[in-house]
Order: sequence, then C-alpha cells, then structure tokens
Amino acid sequence: QIMCSVTPIKDIPLMLASMRAKEFCSCYYMLGKGKDYCLKSVLKGYPQFEFSLDETSKKVVFKNPIAQASAYVLDDRLGCTLR
Repeated sequence: QIMCSVTPIKDIPLMLASMRAKEFCSCYYMLGKGKDYCLKSVLKGYPQFEFSLDETSKKVVFKNPIAQASAYVLDDRLGCTLR
C-alpha cells in the first residue's frame, strides 16, 4: 500500500520560500552561477518574492507576503542549508 501525505495549504508559502532560498544558495554559491541566472532559474513559474543576499555571511533570504526563509553556506563540501 502506498502512503501519500498531503501538505496543508497554510504551509505552502513557507515551503515555497524555503525551496527558493535553498535552490538559489546552491546555484549561486556552490555552482558559482551569476545572481541574475540563479534568480531567473529559481523564480521561473513561481510568484514573486522579495530577495536579499548577504555576501559576507553567504546567506540568502526569500520572503513572500506570508512567509520568509533563509539559506546559507554550511561549508564548501556540505553546501547550503536552511536556517
């Protein structure tokens, strides 16, 4: 029997913000792609988010009207993680 879980609608804004933050962090810091390339890639087909980038701490924040999520580089070997 296959079990399927359903994500409550109230959790979707945070989930989307978290996915965008982690994907952008990995694209920008780990793959070394440009800011414009990574933003275009992670926002394709999704609602607009406010975006901020802290080069010093290697942290990125994506915020929508309901939720906010951030990701940062844990280290060069392990990559990005959500905060």
